[in-house]
Amino acid sequence: MNHRNLKIFLEVCKTKNITKASSNLYLAQPAVSLAIKELEDEYATTLFLRNTKSLTITDSGMKLMHYATEIMKIYNEIETTFTSGNNEILNLGSSITIAEHFLPQYIKAYKQTQNPSTIRVTIETPDIIIRKILSREIDFAFIDADHPDDKLECTPYFTDHFVAISSKKHHLTRKAEVTFDEFLKYDLLLREQGSGERELIETIFKKRGIHKLPLWESSSTKVLINGVTENLGVTILPLELIRDRLYIDDIQCINITDVNLKRYFYLIKHKDAILSSTMKEFIDIATNLYK
Repeated sequence: MNHRNLKIFLEVCKTKNITKASSNLYLAQPAVSLAIKELEDEYATTLFLRNTKSLTITDSGMKLMHYATEIMKIYNEIETTFTSGNNEILNLGSSITIAEHFLPQYIKAYKQTQNPSTIRVTIETPDIIIRKILSREIDFAFIDADHPDDKLECTPYFTDHFVAISSKKHHLTRKAEVTFDEFLKYDLLLREQGSGERELIETIFKKRGIHKLPLWESSSTKVLINGVTENLGVTILPLELIRDRLYIDDIQCINITDVNLKRYFYLIKHKDAILSSTMKEFIDIATNLYK
């Protein structure tokens, strides 16, 4: 028996549904199913009767639920007694783009709940964030690129729309619409390798069999916009990052008709990690802030 499996078991008792329990606990469904199976194997009994729509708790399950509830009550009392007055520390990660333009709003909204938790933030490229999640240096993270891994749970929570931009002096602005191939005839000013923005463009290149190196490569959105403003090239960036600049800079959106310029932001965590109520509160605030 372990604390983790009992916590999962009680959530399944509450929801009578593996899918709902996994969602509430921010765990993958197989992890929840495995925890129930481990308890059933440990005590050589059946805890739930399965059917297509829901689970029915057995007599053995009812007995375990009674004991598990008491055990968790004692566990929570211990936590309260020995951590009272100590702020919980949230170790979260973020890719550079999300940290630059969204994370401050996430934290500000969370701070308005008056929760005294300390928030420690690691800001890196998605690849580095993934490594820190796998090594358990970070509890959870917000990244702008999907990274399939059987040890991770990656959940999309926000759709980020991209736009192509050029200087208002560029002759592309005279056209109502252009194709992607037309756009690529001009020098590209792009984000650095490993960034979510670059990954989106590289994915489009790969699907179309395109090989084109950027004239500029930078981790700074501001640098790219300045280059475009001076008519030194064109770029593709998230609309949320440049929306305000459209009104104060000499840049303009270009309507590319034959390519889907959007990506998703993802909440990512280790699939076996159980988040505290404080962590779940932060995640709920962050992932619903722009809905």
